[in-house]
Amino acid sequence: MRSMLAENRLHPSDFIWPLFICDGRDCEEPIGSLPGVSRWSVDRIGAKAREAADLGIPCIALFPNTPNELRTERRRRSTATI
Repeated sequence: MRSMLAENRLHPSDFIWPLFICDGRDCEEPIGSLPGVSRWSVDRIGAKAREAADLGIPCIALFPNTPNELRTERRRRSTATI
């Protein structure tokens, strides 16, 4: 009865898994401001994407890391065109 009256149901197919990327090889860098979340090197992102697919999460969003020394107050590096 409760499931019939539920307004919202979330399923893994409703989610997007954010993955944070770092430089290097075979790296995992925990993100202090996001407990339980890490940055992964490109060679390890594929395994994380497969993990998402195995969990039924159909989409990932990739977030690269700009090193602190390249960050500016006006975000010049992150908005530069290639």
